[in-house]
Amino acid sequence: MKNLIKEIFERPELIAQPPVLIDVGASGKIHPKWKLFAKYAICIAFDADDREFNVSEKESKDYKKLYIYNCIVSDKEEKKIDFYLTEYPYTSSSLKPDNKKVEGYIYAPFYKVKEVVELDNISLRAALTESKINKIDWMKVDSQGIDLRLYKNLDEDTQNNILLMEFEPGIHGSYEGEDKLFDVMRYMDNKNFWLADINVNGVPRISRDAFDGLFSNSLYKKLAKVTIKKSPRWAEITYINSFKNEKYAIREFLLGCVFCMVNNEYLNAISLAEKGESLFNDEIFQKIIQTSKKGLVSNFWNFDILKGEFLKKLKGTF
Repeated sequence: MKNLIKEIFERPELIAQPPVLIDVGASGKIHPKWKLFAKYAICIAFDADDREFNVSEKESKDYKKLYIYNCIVSDKEEKKIDFYLTEYPYTSSSLKPDNKKVEGYIYAPFYKVKEVVELDNISLRAALTESKINKIDWMKVDSQGIDLRLYKNLDEDTQNNILLMEFEPGIHGSYEGEDKLFDVMRYMDNKNFWLADINVNGVPRISRDAFDGLFSNSLYKKLAKVTIKKSPRWAEITYINSFKNEKYAIREFLLGCVFCMVNNEYLNAISLAEKGESLFNDEIFQKIIQTSKKGLVSNFWNFDILKGEFLKKLKGTF
């Protein structure tokens, strides 16, 4: 697949207009699914901290071009907004933690507010305007409670023409007034996207003190964290564009195929490539079809996939 991806991104359509990736809640590490093509892409990442506001275009070995905003990104236009710093850095948010919602769960102490600070803020729409970006190809959002608001902050045309969208919403809620999973799914149900993946995550429904009391042995405690049944708390959810827009050019079809392949969506990559071949009569789509077929066959021997499907059969689900 590497050689095919290299060939695709060295085409004039993608040299002239590289893919645009948005990373909200950037951890400083490249998204694993972007690794095969990131060096051909423009990435805009948001990393909130307490320094004076600036946007920097950084030299990057990972991306063709990388813009980093060291500020909060939200759907608000205010220059500064309150930010709740919690005991665990990755649960800090522009929304106030809801102690009642997390009470009784092992990770409740993570949401204890240490300090409320005022940080620089920019709306997602304003950030795109500043960066002179007029379209998004893949957007990944992990904003601790405002994923849907960020997506809705984009104009309708930009929303509809994103090729792949990743959200990470809460299910039961951990913040006051947060966007939950059902909010995201209800909104996206009216868009030309299909639900490609949903991965439900959770934590044990037991207080930290009770957990520590049950497992004083350090080894047992580590094993328990892995083996104890989890209560669903948040989900990673992926939507892929349905390509019902008849105005899409060959660029969009090529990116759509690549995005499907790196997401193991080989069936959709084949379907999209067949449509692209009929529209543009370009041999690259036949190469995509053949590579995707090989990907399907290689998954026959993927132990992780086989194990997961076998367990589903035992449980009576398909």
